[in-house]
This record gives sequence, structure tokens and C-alpha cells, in this order.
Amino acid sequence: MNLRIRPIRIEDAGAIHAIRLQDAVLPQVLTLPSERPETFVERLQHTGERSHQLVAERDGKVIGWAGLERFPGRMGHAAELFIMLDGEHHGAGVGTALLEKLLELADLWLMLERVELYVLATNPRAQRLYERLGFTVEGREHGSVVSCGRYTDAILMARLRPGGLLVRDQRAPAVPEVGRAPTSEDGSPPEAIVVRPVTDLDAAAVHAIRLQESVLPFTLALPSQTLESFRAHLAQLGPSEHTFVAERAQRVVGYAGLKRFPGRLEHGADLFVMVDERQHGTGVGTALVGKLLELADQWLMLERVQLGVLVTNPRAQALYARLGFAVEGLRRGAVVSRGHYVDEVRMARLRPGGVLDVAARGASGALDGAE
Repeated sequence: MNLRIRPIRIEDAGAIHAIRLQDAVLPQVLTLPSERPETFVERLQHTGERSHQLVAERDGKVIGWAGLERFPGRMGHAAELFIMLDGEHHGAGVGTALLEKLLELADLWLMLERVELYVLATNPRAQRLYERLGFTVEGREHGSVVSCGRYTDAILMARLRPGGLLVRDQRAPAVPEVGRAPTSEDGSPPEAIVVRPVTDLDAAAVHAIRLQESVLPFTLALPSQTLESFRAHLAQLGPSEHTFVAERAQRVVGYAGLKRFPGRLEHGADLFVMVDERQHGTGVGTALVGKLLELADQWLMLERVQLGVLVTNPRAQALYARLGFAVEGLRRGAVVSRGHYVDEVRMARLRPGGVLDVAARGASGALDGAE
């Protein structure tokens, strides 16, 4: 029986959707059992140019699906990989064939410096396959995925392009970038900090902060971003996005937010924060992150809040550590900053007294950690 690897077609949607809902597949992916076939067809129809998807076909039947989703902007040298196989063909070499084809695409045609993926801790067979193909573990997200009624760890793995720049260690050293020291015009105590929800009227002030010389390197923004595009971004914020600004003397001096994940990740959110370079070290970041964690704990009841911080920003990492965040992993060379590939530290905070926190302390078996 010949195995054929080919680009996906819209008419494959029905077969792939059926694979996604199989008992042997569903627990290991992020699909919900309530996913409608029409929803998946619509997803395929809106696939963008950064998405590269293949199927495995045997005797005219689709038995596997995999793809690369290339990141945008300053992470455009990397992509996230996904794969799923018909349960009847596990262990038959289909996964290897799909992955080898995707890695050939990544190495020889897209020249990606890194390919990363997540695999649940309850799927050791898949992890061994990824290791055979050059992936190594970079981190572990504690209880980040709901699977079969349990919070399950997700393992972050990555493969660097053989002979590529990251393999040759062309990454920025973990040396702090020098930012501006906080200044005071008259030596008087700083004004009180007011944290409030962002409004459309804040767009210009926040956009100016994002492009400051001591702020831009630590974000994912590009110096070419226009004010109009940022206004559009604010206008399109959805109900899962919660954003605040910090004001001092009626001037916006910081911007931060939480973006709640969907579906089986809904008990978690991603956090970001940026502070006017003239206000670094004056408590603005602490006030913003504190407000977001209050929202996460007391109003959204999130079990985990996660974030990424560049290794060149140890001051921010120290702030997050003081507020209860712990390191979960290191994404090698994940972000371009000032002409270098820079490592990103992945950190997370579990809600104090929550299910994940209690399980992590050994007081409950609710957290599904190892196989």
C-alpha cells in the first residue's frame, strides 16, 4: 500500500474532521468534541499564506494531517508544527513521513531557523518520534491543557535548522540592554498611579510608548507599525482580551493586558506589559501586572497566567518573579531584536489556592503531569 504525501485540499475537510474526533486522537489535540464540520471547513477556507498543510493518503483515503504555521513579524524565522493521524495508522510510519516532508519544506524552501511544537505529557510515543527527528525539550507548561477531565502538562519542543544561524549560536548573549534610568524633573515624589481600562483615545500615547528606544526591543512590535494600524488593533479587541493603561499626572505611562485562551486552554491567559521608558523602575509595571492578576484571580478565576520575556530584559523577569511567576522553559532564538536572534524565557503563575497550584504542591492528584 503506497503512502502519498500531498498538499491539503478543501475536499479533505470531512476526512480530517473525522480523524480529529477519534477517541485515540481527540485527547492529544486541542479540538473540542462539539466541533461542527462546517466550522472546520470554514477554518480551512480561511487558511493564510503563512500556513503550509499536508495530508497523508493511503489507497485514496486521508489518514493523516500536519502543517506548519509560520509566525509573523519578528518571529518570522520560526513556525509552529502540528500533526494528527488516524488512530488505525499509529506506529505505521505515517507520522514520520509527514514530519520529514514538513521539515524538508522548513529547511530547504522556507529557511526557517526553528520549528517548535507542543506535545501533551500523556503522549510519550509522539515525544519519542519528535526526538528522533531532532526536536529537544525546551520547557513544560504546567496544567495548560484540559484533556479528558484533567489539567495536563504541555511539553514545548523545538528543532533548530541543521547548519542554521541558531545552531551556529548566532543568538544575542543574555546581557541586559541598557535602558534609560528613571528621571525626575524637580526631585519631587512621583504622582500616584491610576490604572484604568484602555480607550480608543489612548491609541496615540500607547503607540508612542511601543516605539520608544528602550521599549521596542522587548516587545514584538516593529518600528514600521503605523498609528492607524494600532488604532485598528484596539478597535478589534474581543471579549477575551482585557487591557489597561497606567496614568501618572493624567499622562499614559504604561499599557498591559491579558488575552484569554479559547476552548481547552480557557483556564489560562497570556499577559503582556510595557512601560514608558521614563517610568522604568517607578512602580508602573508592578501596578499594571498587579491589576491584571487581580482580574485573573478574582473575576476570571484563571488557573494560570503565562508570559514571555526576553533574556535581555532581566529587570522585567525579576519583577515577574516577585509577583509569583516561575520559569517554565526557554525558547532558543525565538525573537529577532536589534539584528539578533534572542532567547525568550517562558514564565507562568498558577492561581494561589487554585487547582493547579494545589496539585503542584502535591496536595491533589488533579494535575496530570507524566505519562
